[in-house]
Amino acid sequence: LTHRTSVSRQMHPNAPPIDIPRSFSSSKMWLDIQVDVSDPAVAYGPMFAPAITLCSLIAASVPPAGLDPSPSLPFWDKARMLLHGQCLLTVNKGTIRLLS
Repeated sequence: LTHRTSVSRQMHPNAPPIDIPRSFSSSKMWLDIQVDVSDPAVAYGPMFAPAITLCSLIAASVPPAGLDPSPSLPFWDKARMLLHGQCLLTVNKGTIRLLS
């Protein structure tokens, strides 16, 4: 099911308003996940920044580009609109190392 709306925008003071069609798919995912983790070790430092940026760019390119002229949403905002439910994460004795 696709929802379609139209937004009227005044592009130039001397021109009539233009109707811009907007559409978005109503696909949503519902989840109920429980994750138990024992003794995890996580490290973070400047050398990981390019890899995290690349993962973010790949995640942003997964959904196809639509015809909607609106500015695109960041990954976390898209995820919040598409994912519904709960995720319970239980961590025992975690270690975080900050590298420089």
